[in-house]
Amino acid sequence: MGKVLDNIQKILCCAEEHRNREHAYIEETASQSKIKKIMLYDLDNSFLVLKPDEKSKGCVSNLFKTEKEDKNLFHNRACDAIIIKEYDNSLVNIAYIELKSGRSRTVGQFKSMFCFMFYIQALLKWQFDIDMKIEKSSFHVFYVPEIEMAKRTSRPKKSGIENQHGIEKPQCHPVSNPITDISVKHLLK
Repeated sequence: MGKVLDNIQKILCCAEEHRNREHAYIEETASQSKIKKIMLYDLDNSFLVLKPDEKSKGCVSNLFKTEKEDKNLFHNRACDAIIIKEYDNSLVNIAYIELKSGRSRTVGQFKSMFCFMFYIQALLKWQFDIDMKIEKSSFHVFYVPEIEMAKRTSRPKKSGIENQHGIEKPQCHPVSNPITDISVKHLLK
């Protein structure tokens, strides 16, 4: 691993330890989940898998209120996984992943984790004097085909950071098997 990934692993409890392994798993444990497990393969030491939803049990921070008070709040939600690929000179690409078994939207989870990665970027700079440069971010939803993804409502068009980075329109990947294998190279093109 490079200096960015090594130091992220030092500060985050949700960093998956997969050194000397070529794969990692994203699992849904709820009995009603249509997708049970995604195996990410083609990993090497230039990748780090974060599982913020698993470690936080749905709450990114105890500092922030949850959306129970206001359903429009997204700041304390987590997606199922974040994959970080480090290149030379502290340059990274990031893939945000969500497994869906129903019609719920993913935008809030993706927005929250997108902001969280900027927090990590600032921590790396202040704590370790590492200038992590995010080259590209991509957003991926894996779902069972018979489950139609949530329809867009007639909300006003977004023109800000959400559209600029693809948060509002994630790449949707149909999954026909509840246990599926996905190459990380496919997600971080």
